[in-house]
Amino acid sequence: PRRVVECALEMLQILDTQNEERPKEVQLEQTCGIHTGNVVAGVLGYTTVAFDIWGAAVNQASRMESTGKPGALQVSQVIWDHLKGLYEGEEVQVQAKGIGTTTAYRIWPPWKGAQLPNTSSLQEPLVAEQVELLDTSE
Repeated sequence: PRRVVECALEMLQILDTQNEERPKEVQLEQTCGIHTGNVVAGVLGYTTVAFDIWGAAVNQASRMESTGKPGALQVSQVIWDHLKGLYEGEEVQVQAKGIGTTTAYRIWPPWKGAQLPNTSSLQEPLVAEQVELLDTSE
């Protein structure tokens, strides 16, 4: 989860840098929602193929994004539990379609005033998470 959050923060920083060069009327905004969990993945179509993923985790991430604020990351409780102590977050209650009221955390980027602790002393290495794909071709 930490690498995903760092990637999203970098995307927001790139967008802010690009917006500095644009008139206010054409500046872009981005909302980010992050959640983790099991998904089902598959390829659709015969002549025109598309890869897609489905599942409750996808819906939760979508709800985190759709109820978020532009310029901030909004993460679920599961992600926040993995990140405690690495980022400052604002706890919010959001009304998420299909889920109901749920707790989310908004992480504001450091260049917008949030303070991030020094993460260079972390003992825990970053480990890529494994994803199990189901073969539904049979």
